[in-house]
Amino acid sequence: MSNQHFIQSGTNKSIIPSSYQLKTATIVSNSGKEFNIIDLVDSFTVLESLYQSSITVNLVIADGVSFLEAAKITGSEELILGVTHTSLSDNEKKQFNFSVFIAEIYNHSKPKPGLQVYEIEAFSEHMYISHTKRMVKPFGGTLASSIKELIRDAGVARTHIIETDSKNTVEGIYPRLHPLEAISWLMRNTFDKGTPYFFFETAKDGVSLRSYASLLNDEVYDTYNHFPYFKSQVGDEEYYEEARKKIRKLSSDLDLSQLATLASGGYSSTLTDIDIATKTVTTSVMKADDNATRLNEHSVYADASTFGSVLLKEATDSHHHYVSSNSKAFQSNNYSNASSPTLLNQQATLQGLDALTQRIQLAGDLNLTVGSIIYLEIPRTQDPSEIKGNIKMDKMLSGRHIVTQIEHSFDEEYQMTVYCNKDSYIMDMNGETE
Repeated sequence: MSNQHFIQSGTNKSIIPSSYQLKTATIVSNSGKEFNIIDLVDSFTVLESLYQSSITVNLVIADGVSFLEAAKITGSEELILGVTHTSLSDNEKKQFNFSVFIAEIYNHSKPKPGLQVYEIEAFSEHMYISHTKRMVKPFGGTLASSIKELIRDAGVARTHIIETDSKNTVEGIYPRLHPLEAISWLMRNTFDKGTPYFFFETAKDGVSLRSYASLLNDEVYDTYNHFPYFKSQVGDEEYYEEARKKIRKLSSDLDLSQLATLASGGYSSTLTDIDIATKTVTTSVMKADDNATRLNEHSVYADASTFGSVLLKEATDSHHHYVSSNSKAFQSNNYSNASSPTLLNQQATLQGLDALTQRIQLAGDLNLTVGSIIYLEIPRTQDPSEIKGNIKMDKMLSGRHIVTQIEHSFDEEYQMTVYCNKDSYIMDMNGETE
């Protein structure tokens, strides 16, 4: 694999937004010897997700030197990757520099004499370290602060933003969980302003622990459009930036189902807390909040949506949560106490985030990460010949989105498949239709 793709001759500058340089591709054997495998890498991907605690790296290797045998690869070696992109317009340098550890070698074949092809999958080291430990110790304080301690226990090497300002103080004992399992267990009941926390890793920055409310306070990273034409020509100074912001492909499963959201408690729900210490039952209800924390101004439902005689936003019997708590187990709240009644808002937020998911393909950007807020400008569906410079936006598909998954694909060009979600619209679903 060439380590330079669409790079200006004599410089490190990128001719097009999807160009890149593979600066480092090194495997460190179990004996400590370093092997430069840039010439063996055919292509590779880096996957990051708002719902995953580690990035996933996949390399396609075209091996004509019997590397696996020569390096005595066992499937647990360190893989060091470094990728750069220097903008042609403003000389901004973007880069990935990280190490992961091989988890699997698979899809081996010999397509012709003298060549074997296989794939390598790798994860961050804390995935390995976490599986070597079991948490059997007590914990106390806010759940977010307990998660911060577990991040250290898991051996996370790179951290970015770790937020610890969840409100409830909780005591408990970890039930023999691996550190990463314990983090997932605590996050079920960890809230900030009624919104859930996300524990995720990005290739650019490392691991973060952030609440949805906090992520929504970030500035919009950039605006991307799906306009049917370019305003500039290849070679113009404006073309590079216009191509960078152009959505190359767009698709969506839509999944516009009020029935599914209703059944899962996305609008309204009820929580029943049974305290086994005092033998008391407490019931809490949550009705859809028009002022809830969300990406855009308007909710995804119409206020007048009614099934039978029940308003959609007031259907508290649509979903029931049950919690068994023990108020006398500790001097402060225990694990289950922390979930009542905030669990209702957390679940509604998570369900609402799936209101609309869009898959877009963009030119690669090493600085775009999951958790970023982006704005999409999607034109209304109409005959291109009728546009004549006056593009009307699709108000259902356009608006602010949160990036939930990115697949960075490095081949001849660097492209990204970006999954972005939103829980609300820029248009009001009430009132007259057109």
